[in-house]
Amino acid sequence: MDDENMRQDYIEHIMTYKKYKAEKHQYKEWTISELKVEIARIQKMLDDKIKQTPPVWSKYKMYLKRF
Repeated sequence: MDDENMRQDYIEHIMTYKKYKAEKHQYKEWTISELKVEIARIQKMLDDKIKQTPPVWSKYKMYLKRF
């Protein structure tokens, strides 16, 4: 599996399990490492049964464009 396919799989996983408002394009520039961290964060919120919150978008220093 190449990096782009892996990134798309991670984004699909996030979109499936997140309980906060977010769209795919917001994750477009994230690295594979950042996506893995977000998946782990979502899983921890699910395991701890706490309200899910979105990531701090500004932390990712990307230029988001709406499609």
